[in-house]
Amino acid sequence: NLRFFRSRSGNRIILDDTPGAEKLQLLSPDGASRFEILPDQELINLESDGDITIAAGGNLLIEAETIRAEASSSMEVASQDLEMAADSGDLSLDASGSLGVDAREIALN
Repeated sequence: NLRFFRSRSGNRIILDDTPGAEKLQLLSPDGASRFEILPDQELINLESDGDITIAAGGNLLIEAETIRAEASSSMEVASQDLEMAADSGDLSLDASGSLGVDAREIALN
């Protein structure tokens, strides 16, 4: 049920056809970076002890029922133009510290 491919530097591709636990894994030599496809769980994992970069020359589209982003230290969003909208619900901003708003012009309603 298992097929392994290992490069000279230790990179691994693992194909597991175990019934009920099928998966495809790509692993770095030290196991610190991994990409997994787990069909039974309908799950794709991408993990790294270091940085992960996703880059596109055109558009990057992320679609999901729910999207959640977390950072243990800080999060920054930068863009030439930024739009946030809650089309049929509420939009809330919460801060346990201060909330600063800085703009040339502020329009409410």
